[in-house]
Amino acid sequence: MQMADEQSQPNEDELIGQTIGQYEIIRELGKGGMATVYLARQKSIGRTVAIKVIPPNFTHDATFMQRFEREVQVISKLQHPRVLPVYDYGEYNRRPYIVMAHMSGGTLADRMASGPMPLDEILRMVEQIAEGLDHAHSKGVIHRDFKPSNVLLDEHGNAHLADFGIAKISESTIQLTGTGIVGTPAYMAPEMASSARTTPQADIYALGVTLFQMLTGSYPFSGETPLSVLLAHVNEPVPDVSMIRPELSPAIAHVVNQAMAKDPENRYQTAGELASALRQAIESSGSEAVGAFDAGLTAPLTDAIPMTPPPVDTPAGPATPPPTAAVAPQPKGRRVTIGGCSIGIGLVIGGIFVLLAVCVGGFFIMGASGVFDTTPTPVPTQTPESPPQPTDTPEVDQGTTSLEIVNQGSVTICAVYVSLNSDDEWGDNRLGADEVIRTGESYTLTDIPYGKYDYIADDCGNNMLDVHAGVVFDGPWFSWVIRDRALTFTLENQTSYNICKFFVSSPDDTIWALNQMEEGQVVTPGGQFTIAIASGKWDMQAVNCDETLTWEKYEVALAADGSWMLVDGDAIQRSQGDQQ
Repeated sequence: MQMADEQSQPNEDELIGQTIGQYEIIRELGKGGMATVYLARQKSIGRTVAIKVIPPNFTHDATFMQRFEREVQVISKLQHPRVLPVYDYGEYNRRPYIVMAHMSGGTLADRMASGPMPLDEILRMVEQIAEGLDHAHSKGVIHRDFKPSNVLLDEHGNAHLADFGIAKISESTIQLTGTGIVGTPAYMAPEMASSARTTPQADIYALGVTLFQMLTGSYPFSGETPLSVLLAHVNEPVPDVSMIRPELSPAIAHVVNQAMAKDPENRYQTAGELASALRQAIESSGSEAVGAFDAGLTAPLTDAIPMTPPPVDTPAGPATPPPTAAVAPQPKGRRVTIGGCSIGIGLVIGGIFVLLAVCVGGFFIMGASGVFDTTPTPVPTQTPESPPQPTDTPEVDQGTTSLEIVNQGSVTICAVYVSLNSDDEWGDNRLGADEVIRTGESYTLTDIPYGKYDYIADDCGNNMLDVHAGVVFDGPWFSWVIRDRALTFTLENQTSYNICKFFVSSPDDTIWALNQMEEGQVVTPGGQFTIAIASGKWDMQAVNCDETLTWEKYEVALAADGSWMLVDGDAIQRSQGDQQ
């Protein structure tokens, strides 16, 4: 293939309208951690395709190149209706690309965004996924990063497995290298935390996690960090889906539990066995549970079992957020710690890696700083009775972060500002001149030095869409999903105090960044205060008017409208230093 001079390489935006081989680039479909995907037309036969292209800054990274080439090699072995077909592979100006079938139905993660799915649709999806996984396993291929976002849907809603970039041949063992454990912690089987042999049961475990999500709208396990999520997979029992959703039978709960058994030998030995067991469990449950899910029932808010929508949740229908008064950030406590094992940390000066060795059930979890997919992984946890006191920014290894901004709202994003938490000014718009993020699009900011950051997104009228405060960047990749405020949340004041402040923040934030009440506004005893809010997971704090008491609620998961009743008995006395 003819190579162009490196200086003449077009940038990402300039590819639109270009012709790569026989493929005319139409528009960008999305960006990921290692590639940009474009919609294109194959001029020779008029077929619409998707083309995945490595960005110029990654073409000299051997790891990315190997993963890219591995995907082509692996998929070439997997000719099956449930595996996304690859049509072509080549290079354009020294940038490798893969030509794939274009799936117009989005991903399973998109489908799961609105909450629990009907049982008949869940069964159909699991059976189709099982066909693809069993075929891959029969060819000696283990996916190793199976998750809903790697299941693409065609126009009829049929499933196709994608992204085999870190797949392994079953005779091999999992890699433990300077870049750490590969995979997504929310879906990683317990044995993937060790140097143990990786088997097809790792994919079956991930399918069990996905089944849990489809049934409940939440993840099974939680933690503040990817490592703590992985520890939860190793140590914590699988939550009972029939306790979270009373409509579900114990038989369905048993299928989930067996799919997610800690010991691979105790799981279903094939994905087809899992699908068959699920069909039997659903058919034995009768139509009552199916009807309940079809009716779109959602679980009530509860502290004991908070519901957590997947991070790709897209609210049903646009909503314009009301004006919100931002106030000076307040300290916000860190909430979850890891206990039970000693943790050894070795730093390599110069920011090469941070090595962790964690005692877990007789073996060690080994990893490196930032090796996990740091897309928020919210899952049910116990809410502490009182959060710990604020802490300073943790020491982090030197390095840089990429921040992927995903616009799942109905409004175009025209400005993004990112600044250190210690800075007084937001600085320049990080999107650059004439750059916007339209609905359904994503944009990635790169080379952000490790540290504690605030960041904010505005629409084209300079109205704030979303804000985060005090988020610690200490890994290579973070995702920021921006959604419409399509739900309502009501604060009910049943206390004997006037309430003057109501803060709502992401669990990733370490600062109470946003007071939802305007200056001078008061919620008197017996009164209510209602806000527009996006679906997702939130931490909340209410403060009385003389700032001596607070009411706090952590990791409240919203998939529908909700409320919070304040009572005197739940008040927390504020220390003198916290009072403003």
